[in-house]
Amino acid sequence: MKTHSRRVQPYHAADREYLPLACFTLQSAPLLWPQFRPLPQWSETVEEPDGRSSLVYGNEQLGLLIRLSPYRGSGRVSDTDEVIVGCQGLPDGLSLELRAFRNGQEPRSIVASVTGPEDHALTILAGFEECFNVDGSDPGWQRSHLRRLTRSAIGLSAWHLAELNASEMLMNDPHDPEALMYLGIAKAAQGYAPEGEGLLLASLTMDPMNADAYYHLGVILLNQGRCMTAVDSLRQVLQLVPGERMALYHLGRALERLGRLPEALKSYRESLKQASTTTTLLTCLASDITKELEDSVVRVERAIAGGGELPREGVFLRE
Repeated sequence: MKTHSRRVQPYHAADREYLPLACFTLQSAPLLWPQFRPLPQWSETVEEPDGRSSLVYGNEQLGLLIRLSPYRGSGRVSDTDEVIVGCQGLPDGLSLELRAFRNGQEPRSIVASVTGPEDHALTILAGFEECFNVDGSDPGWQRSHLRRLTRSAIGLSAWHLAELNASEMLMNDPHDPEALMYLGIAKAAQGYAPEGEGLLLASLTMDPMNADAYYHLGVILLNQGRCMTAVDSLRQVLQLVPGERMALYHLGRALERLGRLPEALKSYRESLKQASTTTTLLTCLASDITKELEDSVVRVERAIAGGGELPREGVFLRE
């Protein structure tokens, strides 16, 4: 298949900044191959003696390989700061790679290269231009860039980076409801559920129409076993975003635990109908709940038919 590429220059970013590239690649690769769903995990960073480093999101069989080269500041044309993010595990004939770099004193560039069916490749490249071809001279660019970095960190389960970026946002505006939400999500994901809950509630006080905040609050409450309150929060999500598959899935889990099996089954089935759609919520980008949904439908159907005691649900989806 033909390889298509597109370049954006100037590309405004810091040295060795890889999260936006990784986030875009992870979102776009399923267009080439729908089974591209790496595990949401990071490897240790491998440091080379010459200053170069690499790390993997997912694993070597299915994931993203991220390679970083430092800029040494001499101004020579050969002096390159480079970030390369590429997919591992795609079938033969398919590839997706993003490369951000600057040579000497030239403005930084970013290039996307896609090998695959032409319509899919051109769709990915159109999204690439929309995502990365931004005006860095805009006075609000730095703030929007920080928000984008934070969302990328959450989508890639890079919780510590999400916490640092959200904290920086709050230094600029302590009452920013979006930043409070990001910090709450990151805190809860790192095991500080009560603190995360408090931050999400504070965010919702200032922005009661934020479906993301209601969603993550509902997941926190569900994982704490506070199912009735979780149901209320997840129903708020569905009022704001009708048919949202992730909210329907977790609503089914909460209802199942409460013993409200017909309602749980309805929620699971509705979520399964939407399983092939992309969630509109801020969640882990690699989440694929199709298998969990299919198992949940079978489990609840059997419990209803048998009229017996429902086996304890054993799957917790960590966001």
